[in-house]
Amino acid sequence: TIAPNKYDTLALIHTGLTLCSVHKGSNFLGWHRVYLLLLETALRQKDKSVVLPYWNSNIGKPNSTLPSPEIVDTIENDNSVFLVKDVIDWFGNADRKKNIEFQHNLPHDWVGGMMDLLPSAPKDPAFFLHHAYVDYIWGKFRQKQQRLGEDPEYYPGLGDISLNKYNLTLFHASHRQMDCFRWMNNIDGYSKNYTQYLYAYEDSPTYPNYA
Repeated sequence: TIAPNKYDTLALIHTGLTLCSVHKGSNFLGWHRVYLLLLETALRQKDKSVVLPYWNSNIGKPNSTLPSPEIVDTIENDNSVFLVKDVIDWFGNADRKKNIEFQHNLPHDWVGGMMDLLPSAPKDPAFFLHHAYVDYIWGKFRQKQQRLGEDPEYYPGLGDISLNKYNLTLFHASHRQMDCFRWMNNIDGYSKNYTQYLYAYEDSPTYPNYA
């Protein structure tokens, strides 16, 4: 057994220095994908039929936030401006309307409570349903990458490891050990194996109507 319990132990992973490597950079999406799988694996130890659903927070919501119209266009329109940096990378000149991590913050804000603070957010089960939807959107983006002949395993971050713990960008280095999952490197979160062999998403009923 794990004290106090498995769920709270999983929630506590998303705290401390780990937050430096899983937010505001290229490791955001890959790390949270592994985190979701960890929860689903724990749930399936109790019931093998369990699958982790996603929560499309836009359905029935007139002032939609995620994905933004710009992200929808980037995913669905092959003639749109296709910039990996804009969608994934927090730094530089990334457009916040296209930046998935910035857009993902907004449901955290309006759910409020524990969800509104990074260290406590996973204590609210809505965190995992919300991040499953973020992962779903990322999956759509990666499908477009493949459709256009781009490598979805391309990691748009820094390649060098540094011991300078005060520079957040260096926590996102591609071959740095993935925090809390030491048998992996950050770049491993971008592997195609997850959606090819481990899980798949049902399509969301609808995207918001931006007309």
